[in-house]
Amino acid sequence: MISENSKKLVVDVSTLLKWNSPPVGIIRTQLEFIDYLLKNNRNSIYFKFNDDRNQIIEVEKKEIERKVNELFSFINKTFQKTTQEIIKKKDAAYIAYVKKAKFILNTEGINGLLIRSCKKICPVKIKNILKSVYIRFNLNKTIGNIYKNEKYENKMFQPEIVIASQLHISFLDVNSIIVSIGLDWDYSNYSLLYWLKKKYQFKFVGAFYDAIPIVNPEFVQSFYFAQRFFYHLYYLIHLSDKIFCISDFSRNQLVDICVKHNIKKFPILKTIRLGVGAFKNSSRKNFPLREHKQNYVLYVSTIESRKNHILLLKVWQKLQHEKFCDIPDLVIVGMIGWGVDELFKLYNEDKNLQKVIHFYYDVEDDELAEFYKNAKFTVFPSYMEGWGLGAVESMLYGKPCIISNCHALIEATQGLMPSAPPEDIETWYTLIKDFSFNEKSLNLYKKKIKEKFTIRTWNDFNEEFEKFIYNEE
Repeated sequence: MISENSKKLVVDVSTLLKWNSPPVGIIRTQLEFIDYLLKNNRNSIYFKFNDDRNQIIEVEKKEIERKVNELFSFINKTFQKTTQEIIKKKDAAYIAYVKKAKFILNTEGINGLLIRSCKKICPVKIKNILKSVYIRFNLNKTIGNIYKNEKYENKMFQPEIVIASQLHISFLDVNSIIVSIGLDWDYSNYSLLYWLKKKYQFKFVGAFYDAIPIVNPEFVQSFYFAQRFFYHLYYLIHLSDKIFCISDFSRNQLVDICVKHNIKKFPILKTIRLGVGAFKNSSRKNFPLREHKQNYVLYVSTIESRKNHILLLKVWQKLQHEKFCDIPDLVIVGMIGWGVDELFKLYNEDKNLQKVIHFYYDVEDDELAEFYKNAKFTVFPSYMEGWGLGAVESMLYGKPCIISNCHALIEATQGLMPSAPPEDIETWYTLIKDFSFNEKSLNLYKKKIKEKFTIRTWNDFNEEFEKFIYNEE
């Protein structure tokens, strides 16, 4: 608990109010913190950007409370109906086609031409390499242009965007602390806040989740997004007095970027690890009819190329080829992302895989709790993460999780879980086969979780973050 002081908390809720999907990842972090403020009677002020992002508007507390309740009890009936139809038709390829079409249509200029031209003649791996090289080249060019001009900061943060209606904002003054920890590159306007800060002299606290669009551009949709993300990061550093990072790994990434690009403005950084909580379970029994058998392995994650689901399909193909008895099914839970055409092409062309691997897009929290409780173990082969909430959730339910050896996942699982390189099919095959058929190996890691795993709640995160906001360091 923070004692009352002269500082007033002003929270940007633009992301939260725009979000109409299940609250995962960054959205979940913002949701938990705002819910904490509401429940603990903090006299916080909330604001949002208008659609053009050239004004900030105060939002009533009642509106925030309604949105928080909506997201915590999120049920998208239209999406569920559509998903059930897709499951019945087993038409995952159609989803992949739609996503790919959106990706190509949203990819402009030379990058779009490159992707379309090599689409049919290049293997996926070669295409990804070419795309990565192109994005890195153009991103470095953009970054280089920034630092050719020592006064580029004044060009990036244009003062004319501070329109007349924003020259007097009643809730901003020298005692204000603005907190913005959402999808700010999409829903906020740091340029506007930068110039408002010059006028009102408030403090700003931001968040850094990961540097994937810059460090691993092959996992983003286009050069445009990588460029936009770097601008966001540049604004974040120059605007912020403090930045919280979700892991030591992400903090070190931010430091490395600042050093590499000679960014001299350096806010206070602190690692504040995210919380985790068991999903609310209403003991409901009328869940949708599922096709998987009781012996199954679980992977909970957005379905996109970075999450590396395709490795698991290849492992299960190998398990089937070896003709093991009672191979566990693989249950994959998550929303469809982008870059999944190769994944669903492999899946739809292999009827044997369709018998043992099941994609579910419509799982609510109470059913997800049952999925975790009844899983044999879980997997998380992602190429790159800023944290790794799904792996931590698995351990919360006492279920061992085989993870990729990316630093953030090892940090998130407290070094207790087995890991393997995300491209090493043979090692993943060996680990999954061992956990599937050797109870001693599985029980060894269950014992590790029981004896050594430290649970960190969302309340732990919220209290530490609030202290970081207010305390002078």
